[in-house]
Amino acid sequence: MDDGFIEDARQRLVRRAAELRKTIGHIKDETGPVAPDNAIGRLTRLDAMQAASMRTALGREHEVELRHVDRALDAIAGGEYGSCRRCKGPISEARLRAKPEALICLACADAPR
Repeated sequence: MDDGFIEDARQRLVRRAAELRKTIGHIKDETGPVAPDNAIGRLTRLDAMQAASMRTALGREHEVELRHVDRALDAIAGGEYGSCRRCKGPISEARLRAKPEALICLACADAPR
């Protein structure tokens, strides 16, 4: 894996981390408890509660992705990017192009744990 490929992956990961942090911040700003004293109807309140729940779940998914992106950036900094964390073999460039935060090869990802 050449240095240009790794630098491109690093830049993509840095951009994605910034996007995720921004989105997580917006979700946290918008997600809060739905006050029971709001003068909205019962169904409207249930809709608001469901929307808040969905935003919270989306925020959690983004936080998990951000952890993966940060780990990939750490692997780049440590010179370990492109090596599978399980089998220690190489991760294909095609996989890293599609999913630059991947830390395990496709064979290990598909294998039962």
